[in-house]
Amino acid sequence: MSESRAAIERFQRACEQERLVVAAFLGGSHAAGAAREDSDIDRHVVTKSKDYRRFISRRVGFIESWGTPVKRTAAHACQR
Repeated sequence: MSESRAAIERFQRACEQERLVVAAFLGGSHAAGAAREDSDIDRHVVTKSKDYRRFISRRVGFIESWGTPVKRTAAHACQR
């Protein structure tokens, strides 16, 4: 199994265990089926509006639950 596939599976398990996450999806090249081994993984989660602030306040722990990152970039919060 590739590192990317293993990372995506860890993300999926974390989402399944986090009760505030109501949906999760991949974006970018992985979503398009055009990923290379060196492609980043664009991960997105959806929460209910009432749970958003609570989830965001815990996002670092959620990200750390995926295991040791190979490379970490900013975790962005977007509220609509």
